[in-house]
Amino acid sequence: MYNFQGVKFRIKDICGNMIRDDTNGRAVLKQDIETQKCWDRKARLVNIRGYLIDKKGNIINREGR
Repeated sequence: MYNFQGVKFRIKDICGNMIRDDTNGRAVLKQDIETQKCWDRKARLVNIRGYLIDKKGNIINREGR
């Protein structure tokens, strides 16, 4: 799959490093109940789906772009 600039896009470049639940295989998020923010194993911000995000909530890749 390619993005709008013609650069090859890989979904694993935007996914956080998540812990998986043994029973159903779903990602287990570290979440702050007050702020509703989630983090992956490397303490990077992720959304509820496990995609890496910046402070504004935009999906980013591992390089922060």
